[in-house]
Amino acid sequence: MKALIVGGDRVNSLKQQITANGYAEIKHWSGRKKKYCDYIISGHTQLIVMVYDYISHSLAIAVKNKANLLGIPLIYCRNSSSDIKHKLLSKEGSNDYCDCCCSYFNWSLLLGSQVA
Repeated sequence: MKALIVGGDRVNSLKQQITANGYAEIKHWSGRKKKYCDYIISGHTQLIVMVYDYISHSLAIAVKNKANLLGIPLIYCRNSSSDIKHKLLSKEGSNDYCDCCCSYFNWSLLLGSQVA
């Protein structure tokens, strides 16, 4: 499974938590430059983690709109491994509701038999 981290400079602890939850490939966009608003999110991406402490409003809105358009789950977190761990665990425990991003999403379609 592929994940995308948007924002943050030092995201190694976030990458470790995401890898521990079964995501093999993780890309990172620092979000420091305006060009990131124009980047294309891969159709193979299955999760987007937005580190909201370190990105501009325009990038946050652009990524949110692209994620909604592609039907990719989006998790908002601070740049902390405990925050992402808590939100990933709450995502896995719910079939229909991702309280991290306050939007309805059917996780069983994405994860297949991993979600009961």
